[in-house]
Amino acid sequence: LRSLIDVRIEPLRDRPFIDVQDSWTFTRRLYDIRPPHAQPSIVLFSHNHILNSGENFFIAFKHDLPIGRYRIHFRLEQGESGFLSLSHITPGVFEQLRFYRETNDQAH
Repeated sequence: LRSLIDVRIEPLRDRPFIDVQDSWTFTRRLYDIRPPHAQPSIVLFSHNHILNSGENFFIAFKHDLPIGRYRIHFRLEQGESGFLSLSHITPGVFEQLRFYRETNDQAH
């Protein structure tokens, strides 16, 4: 029960790729998505439509792509249809959280 998803990145304007030696963007990829073994959930306000927790996959835009707008095409090659949840993730500095717990050692 896996799905194959064809993903294609297409620039909205023709621009030459930047010649960068340390990164390479794959503008066409085939993702092999396998459903997790988690308990399925029913989608609210649907006619008993059931979903699993999904599987993450990432489309990396590396330094060889020129700055600009792109269209991303998704096509299901094999498997059952489902939903996509898209997010924009920017790598870099992130906040660190530290938790402290106060104890009262002098209570006794």
